[in-house]
Amino acid sequence: MKTEELIALLARHPEAMARPRPLLEWTLALSVAVASAVALMLLLLGPRADLPLAIAQPLFWQKLGILGLFAIGALVWAHRAGIPGGQGGWRAGLRWAGPFWATAATLITVLAAPTGGRGELFWSPTAFWCLGMIPVLSAVPAVALIVLLQRAAPTEPARAARAAGMAAASVGAVAYAFHCPADQPAYLLLVYGAAIAGTTLITQCLGTRWLRW
Repeated sequence: MKTEELIALLARHPEAMARPRPLLEWTLALSVAVASAVALMLLLLGPRADLPLAIAQPLFWQKLGILGLFAIGALVWAHRAGIPGGQGGWRAGLRWAGPFWATAATLITVLAAPTGGRGELFWSPTAFWCLGMIPVLSAVPAVALIVLLQRAAPTEPARAARAAGMAAASVGAVAYAFHCPADQPAYLLLVYGAAIAGTTLITQCLGTRWLRW
C-alpha cells in the first residue's frame, strides 16, 4: 500500500489507529517542555525583581490564570491533533478560553481608564524583549511536542505542527510571565498575543515538514 493510500484510509477510518497516546510519553514530554522553559527563563532572565510584591496583586494572578488556561487548551489541542483523523472537538476549543478572558478583561480596563491613559495599558518598555524571549523559551517545548506528534502519526501535519507551536508558545509565555513586570490584560492580549502568534507560525512552517509521512 502506498503512503498516500494509507493516509486516505486513516482519514476515512480513524478508529483503525486512533488510540490515546501513552500517558507516560505525554507526561515526560510535557515535563521536559515546562522544565526547559522555566530553567531557561531563570538562566537567561531571572524572576522579576518585585515578585514578592506582585504575587499579592490580583493582576498577577489574572495574568497567570489567562496564560495557564490558554496553555491547557493548546496542549489538549496538540494531543488531539496527534490522533489520526482527530478534529479536536469541544476540548480543543478550550484554547480560546484564555484569549476570551484576556479580551473581556481588556475591554473592562480600557473602558474604566482615562481616555488619555488608555494607550499605556497596551505597552511597556519591555515589549520588544517579550516579543523576542517568548519564542526562545518556546524552542525546546516545540521540539519536544513535534517529536511526540511524530510518534502519533497525525494525518494533518500542518494542523498538528500549528497545534504544537501554539502549545509550546503558551508554555514559553507562562515561564516568561514570572520575569515580565507588565501584568495588564491589554498588554497580555497585544504583546504576548503577537509573540505567541509568531512562535506558532514559525513552528508550523518548520514542523510541518517533520510531521509529513
